[in-house]
Amino acid sequence: MLSGEYGSLLEIPGAYEESIGLERYTLEDDPTVELVVPPGQRHRRDATWVELERTISDGGYRGVILASSYGYHSLGEISYKHHRLYRGNDAAFLSEFLGVCRTDEIGVLRRLAPHMAPIAVGSGFYRW
Repeated sequence: MLSGEYGSLLEIPGAYEESIGLERYTLEDDPTVELVVPPGQRHRRDATWVELERTISDGGYRGVILASSYGYHSLGEISYKHHRLYRGNDAAFLSEFLGVCRTDEIGVLRRLAPHMAPIAVGSGFYRW
């Protein structure tokens, strides 16, 4: 939405496509502003986030927007009934899945926080 690819929250963006690397977008109304979106999947982080974390630590970005979904992660192409947490009970699966995904979201924040702290303290805007 920030890049102008979709007009509103009600516009359906299309089929889910898993990110495999950094995606870059510019703002529609200010093409000098670039958004860098790393893949969020756990299995892609170590391969794609090291340079991103270094750039954050070095002050290469003017801000960080950390989006989360309160555990409502995409399952991709599989049915929830084929997920490793599914044991035959839909409600139990949803509860466990959301909990695991929320824990993962907190892990992302904990992973990125040390890289953002030097910038935040230096700006006087935020202190850890």
